[in-house]
Amino acid sequence: MGAEGIGPSTSVLSGLRSTTELRTRFTIQLDWYNIKKVAKNQKIIDVAAAIIEKDGKFLIAKRKKGKHLENKWEFPGGKIEPEESPQACLFRELKEEFGISTKIGDFVAESIFDYGTVKVKLLGYRAKYVSGEFNLNDHDEIKWIAAGEFDKFDFAEADLPLVGKLVNNPQ
Repeated sequence: MGAEGIGPSTSVLSGLRSTTELRTRFTIQLDWYNIKKVAKNQKIIDVAAAIIEKDGKFLIAKRKKGKHLENKWEFPGGKIEPEESPQACLFRELKEEFGISTKIGDFVAESIFDYGTVKVKLLGYRAKYVSGEFNLNDHDEIKWIAAGEFDKFDFAEADLPLVGKLVNNPQ
């Protein structure tokens, strides 16, 4: 083939020096493709969690029976909706789940946990209870516990790094 067609002079492979270089380049490209493919298929859910402290105790909630991670304890919160900030999510979720108003404070920690079918990115924020009666709409139980009591409860895995942060530095 000449200059008009696709031949050795215009091949994308013509710049490669050896078969080994070709294999290396192809393998790297194939590996990158597979990584991107896995990443596209892996569902990541952004979730916000409220760390509500009152009189030296923290609010924890037990997930409702019949739901994913049933009977696990967690810091209350929920999925961050598109175009929603983590703080706005927490204000909304705490109103929906418990019927309470809160003031969302500082960021505490981030946790990423892969449950197999879904990967959760959990963002923990301090929150202050402002008003309202606690109603259990999405949980079976709530408790106020001291930092030294966290180890007595079976927490959702994504919440464990937040627990660790509070145990090591409750303020």
